[in-house]
Amino acid sequence: MEEVSQKAASGRRLFALFTARPDDAFAEGCRSVVGVSVGSRAWATELREAFASPGEFVARVLGNR
Repeated sequence: MEEVSQKAASGRRLFALFTARPDDAFAEGCRSVVGVSVGSRAWATELREAFASPGEFVARVLGNR
């Protein structure tokens, strides 16, 4: 079960980094994405790594599928 939820979480991070966009009314002033992990150091670490180096995160996640 943990592996499935980890893959789903990785997919959500990919979506946040590369697909999610603000509404046009807010696009000009929005240049940030926020990720929050409560109760999981492993997910917090993955968020930090994903946001710090999106290219490496994508390579690792897609390489594992």
